Amino acid sequence: MVTCPACQHQQEEPMQQDSCLYLYECEHCGTVLKPKEGDCCVHCSYGTKACLPVQEKKNQQYRNQLRVALILSLITIGYNMLEGLVSTFFGASDETLALFGFGADSFVEVLSGLGIHMFYRNYGSNDDHLVHSFSNKKDLASTLVDFL
Repeated sequence: MVTCPACQHQQEEPMQQDSCLYLYECEHCGTVLKPKEGDCCVHCSYGTKACLPVQEKKNQQYRNQLRVALILSLITIGYNMLEGLVSTFFGASDETLALFGFGADSFVEVLSGLGIHMFYRNYGSNDDHLVHSFSNKKDLASTLVDFL
């Protein structure tokens, strides 16, 4: 949907899959629309949504950020699992309650990390991530309970 800034007329204008709309003439008042400075096309300047190439670029950036979040959550889970195993082993063998408790706390952090990992994994499987609104409350609740 493109809105003319001169007369506020809205017209449904189809987006091209691999190109941008550089010029658009308003059917109502005849004003020729050009992209604003910094925008690639009329859809990005006057449309309700950015053009498909810009949307795809944003989606790719989102997927890259999501991949980093998933990797960091796995690293956190692995580190806390190792820390928990080592701490509880040496805490039990040396009969040191503080070290054993530290290891047990690491396992709680593993549970929290698993909740975060599951949340981001499920969040990334949603194709329409821009509209996604924390609908997976079960993952959020389990993360909160594990954290507390």
